[in-house]
Amino acid sequence: MQVAPLSETATYNLGTSQIDDFTIIHSGTPSGNKTRSTYGVAVCLNKEATDIWKDSGSEWEAINDRIIIVRLGCKPINITVIAVYVSVHPSNGQKSK
Repeated sequence: MQVAPLSETATYNLGTSQIDDFTIIHSGTPSGNKTRSTYGVAVCLNKEATDIWKDSGSEWEAINDRIIIVRLGCKPINITVIAVYVSVHPSNGQKSK
């Protein structure tokens, strides 16, 4: 099973899409708020992970455009994948000189 959390995807809205044998579950900025810099996160599942995800109820939650949670019902334990986007250059509140 292969799972890849992705960040800074620059996607809009939230949802799922299929690309060949891969399922992309994504959360991004609402399309009504389009700006030049859009964050966005996603989780990419290969076919085996997609089958497990679907068989266990296709459970996922978009917290916002920077955090998404995908739950896979595996045995002997369930797996929760969390994709998070965090700015590399956080503002410290000071202006550049």
